[in-house]
This record gives sequence, structure tokens and C-alpha cells, in this order.
Amino acid sequence: MQKYLGYAIGETLLVFVGILFTLGINTREQEKAADQELQSILRTIKVKFIEVLKEVKTTIDYFESDKYLNRLSFHEMLLQYNYLNSIEKYRQDATSILELLESEGYETIP
Repeated sequence: MQKYLGYAIGETLLVFVGILFTLGINTREQEKAADQELQSILRTIKVKFIEVLKEVKTTIDYFESDKYLNRLSFHEMLLQYNYLNSIEKYRQDATSILELLESEGYETIP
């Protein structure tokens, strides 16, 4: 009977050690998978960050280029042209109103 009890205790210890060993391997595999996922996320963030930096540099280069300055100058010329045309249109409208008032017999202010 003691002989069987010794075998039973030995078998129990072997099963217990096997379970602990398996749990240790499982834990390491989970940690490894989590680490790989984290590394993948970090690589993605790095790639996206580099893309954004390139876009920022391209934008800065564009705004510092002569092409932007020429466009800006052209845009300013368009604004000035539109402004002068607006003034001319208002002047024509005012002249038409004054002529209408004079034709109706109203005195106009010089």
C-alpha cells in the first residue's frame, strides 16, 4: 500500500509540475503575442508620423516657394482689380442715379 501511495504522490507531483510548466509556456506565448502586437502598432504610428512630417515639409516648402509668392501676388492683383472694378461700378451707379434725379428736377450736390 505504501508503495502505491508513493507512486500516487509522485504522479501527482509530476502532473502538478507539468501544469505549472505548461502555464509558464502559455504565459510567455501570450506576452510574446502582446509584444508583437505592440511593436506592430508602434511601427504603424512611426510610418504615419513620418508621412505627416513629409506632408508638413511639403506644405512649408510650397509656402516658401516662388510659386506660392507668385500666386499670392496674382491673388492680390485680382483683389485689387475686383476692388477697382467695384469702385467703378459704384461710380457708374451713382452717376446714373444723379442723372435720374437731375432729369426729375431734383438739385444735386456738386
